[in-house]
Amino acid sequence: MPMSYDPFYPESAEQIQDIAKSRKFIPDNIFTTVRQWSYTPTADFIPTRYGPRGFEFMLAKRHEVPWGGQWFFAGGRILPGEVPEEGMVRGCLRELGFMPRSDNTRFMLWQSVYNPECVHGGEGYFTMSACWQVWVEADLEIKLDATQSEFKWFTPGEALETVFSTYVKKASRHLQMDPSRDYFEE
Repeated sequence: MPMSYDPFYPESAEQIQDIAKSRKFIPDNIFTTVRQWSYTPTADFIPTRYGPRGFEFMLAKRHEVPWGGQWFFAGGRILPGEVPEEGMVRGCLRELGFMPRSDNTRFMLWQSVYNPECVHGGEGYFTMSACWQVWVEADLEIKLDATQSEFKWFTPGEALETVFSTYVKKASRHLQMDPSRDYFEE
């Protein structure tokens, strides 16, 4: 007899919330070990534009570890039941206050990222990070949420003179400077 639904893909947001609420926490004495050997899926995004200084991309300084006080991408965990692109859209809305247009986003890369510290303490951990380039209008108003302290638009020249994590350097090398080329049609 076929199942009425697939337990790995719940049919509604309510079912996903019920599953999440029923989950038990990993005991503190083994949490850091489990975290160290697991991957957390994340969706990161890089707003890009042609602004007053030409091609620019935006990074934000995060409040918390990992990457607290450093220029890094906005983004965060992909929640249960989401596909990576849904996590990216949710993150743009929550962290920067804008809704990206699907015709102005481009998936750039999957990258395993070592996070040297955990907000909950303990050993560093790995994320499997999906990263998008998101084209925005030059006059877009950015509304940071509480996870970021400030943001800055970098030109490629400024980026060469700034110390970034390996992940930020690698992803920024994949940015396309012309929004109408390849993936974007006017």
